[in-house]
Amino acid sequence: MLASIYPEHDSKALFRNLATDGVIFSQETFRSPKATFYRIALDLIEMYYNDAQMNGLHIDRHPEEKAVELFAGNIVEAGHLFLDNPMETPFIPNWSRVNAAYPDLLRNLREAVLEDNAWAGKYPGGCLANSNRCDNIRSDRN
Repeated sequence: MLASIYPEHDSKALFRNLATDGVIFSQETFRSPKATFYRIALDLIEMYYNDAQMNGLHIDRHPEEKAVELFAGNIVEAGHLFLDNPMETPFIPNWSRVNAAYPDLLRNLREAVLEDNAWAGKYPGGCLANSNRCDNIRSDRN
């Protein structure tokens, strides 16, 4: 399972976005997404566990289930934090604020992506970290 280092921040960002769309929150509001996430996540762990068993693979479900429990608890914690300070500045600025601070960022980002795509087109199979071919590719890129 992929998890954020600070899952409560992810949940708070979600709640802030919903609030900007007019959703009204109370203490009880946060139980429903927690319960929904928890049930779906545990069902998916069970499904993947069964698939692994059918294919002769071993999956340790315990760390997956602990991660689900942690994130589910953080949904409620983030809800409480949001209600305690609903006017807190969001962690992630929107793109217009980023663009105001760094006017060339989007253009530079686009150019970097185009350059990376052009470079990747020269070597469609990629390379292995230990192969000589990678050394040649790295020198081509610089």
